[in-house]
Amino acid sequence: MIVAIDGPAGTGKGTVSKLISERLGFTYIDTGAMYRAITLKMLRNNIKLDEADKIEEMFNNTNISFESAKDEKGNLIQKVFLDGEDVTSEIRTPLINETVSPYSALPLIRTRLVDLQRSIATSR
Repeated sequence: MIVAIDGPAGTGKGTVSKLISERLGFTYIDTGAMYRAITLKMLRNNIKLDEADKIEEMFNNTNISFESAKDEKGNLIQKVFLDGEDVTSEIRTPLINETVSPYSALPLIRTRLVDLQRSIATSR
């Protein structure tokens, strides 16, 4: 079963999703974090929005994964790894907040990340 919760930023989608998935034993995938991780990688590699060939090549050499952990208050959190590096904090910086929207709107990025999301969901 796949459940998606959509809505504007800052409305509590992630909090509700985590609570529901924990209570029902579902796999939680922070899809927004995936877009943020790709944005981070593109910025680090100076890949522009119109460079489809470079974006495609980047995806062929990119690994995004998640790991459940507990924060200092004992709350369940999800760490985000980009090519083995913990980028959980870095993808929540003002720079990523300001730049993620145009990157996430690219059809090539959306298609590749939806494929990855489906793969993660079916492998658990």
